[in-house]
Amino acid sequence: MPAAIEHYIGVYRHQSCGMFTVEGQKQKVEEAEQMLSQRRELIAKYRNSVEEITKSEL
Repeated sequence: MPAAIEHYIGVYRHQSCGMFTVEGQKQKVEEAEQMLSQRRELIAKYRNSVEEITKSEL
């Protein structure tokens, strides 16, 4: 199952279980921070790849 689908299923489960507590909100923030970090890493890798390709073409 793709990670995005698993994420949304997890979010649904948290919401349906009443995870609107402080701990539940902290967990959501931690998950969002992890996803943001992963996106930043992927963007940096993509940028480096594009730079390498453009340099090799010159």
